[in-house]
Amino acid sequence: MGSVRLTALFSDFGILRLMLKSFSGNGEFCPIRVLLYGVKKRLIRFLKNKYALATTIFLFWIAFVNDIDLFFIARSRMELRSLTEEVEVMKLKNAEARQSLHDLSTNLATLEKFARERYYMKRDNEEVFVFKERED
Repeated sequence: MGSVRLTALFSDFGILRLMLKSFSGNGEFCPIRVLLYGVKKRLIRFLKNKYALATTIFLFWIAFVNDIDLFFIARSRMELRSLTEEVEVMKLKNAEARQSLHDLSTNLATLEKFARERYYMKRDNEEVFVFKERED
């Protein structure tokens, strides 16, 4: 009576046979064998389909073997992200430089301050002392 229920439950005789063999010597059932048998059977059935096999080989080739593989794409995206951030920083620096240029060209006090600080320029009756920090 129990085997009739098992036969109705598992119509595939290979699984039924494997289940009957899956009992260990002490009478315990080993479900891992049944699971592996099902996976193995589905994998073989999948690989026998020539379209599925061709698609799998194609995806593997594109993802790992080709010159433009997934690793190249990931590296390129990271490089693009860093270059984009660098462009943003350069835009900010460019805006600061434009503002500074505008200030230097319109304001004489700013121009004098810039010349004194940057190029150590002085008037005729002045002395300039430059203090530099020692590098230890």
